[in-house]
Amino acid sequence: MIVEKIKQASMVDLISIITPIILIIGLMNKIGIYTSNEINSSWILSFFSPIEFMISDLEVYIYYAIAIFYLEKVIFTTDRSFMVEFLNANLMLISSFGGLSLLYFFQEKSISTIFNTYLYIALSLNGIGILFLSKKFGKIIGLILILIVPYKLGVAHAHKLSTKSLPIVEITDSHQWFLLDKYSDNVILINKSDKENRFKFIDIKDIDSVKQVF
Repeated sequence: MIVEKIKQASMVDLISIITPIILIIGLMNKIGIYTSNEINSSWILSFFSPIEFMISDLEVYIYYAIAIFYLEKVIFTTDRSFMVEFLNANLMLISSFGGLSLLYFFQEKSISTIFNTYLYIALSLNGIGILFLSKKFGKIIGLILILIVPYKLGVAHAHKLSTKSLPIVEITDSHQWFLLDKYSDNVILINKSDKENRFKFIDIKDIDSVKQVF
């Protein structure tokens, strides 16, 4: 259904529809980062160009692709009702998440990563499905579910500052700087303390080295 609609649309229609959608997706990702509790600096959003919003976080499109693939190959090709297939898909996600969570529990590992992955897939699957199968108000709900994914990915990226899992940038400075983001030929560095966040905007070529701590 989705692929067929894309094939039937003209190039002009595709560009006029897809471009603003990608822009909004990227904007939601940046909003998630810069309005999060860890960063809380929405003024930085003004530094980004529309192109930079559009390529903000390509990970989100992996979840959308998984959802579209499942919708095309399973839900939209079944003889049963779409509602039944949606229910089965969600039950399958819940049951597989439960099984993997138990495995992580016995290995004494955090399940937050796998939970977020399943959450993003579920939001993408239900959001895209509702968007294509519903009318009017239902489409709004589907769009909201779809846009939650890039927003949550942005919040998750900002949370890396608290866990100190962002790359550490070494420059001619005595402070510890983390690589938060990039725009144009510049990078956004952040130094976090209990009282404040300090930002530094420098040219990429001024970076001495970057270290990723695992």
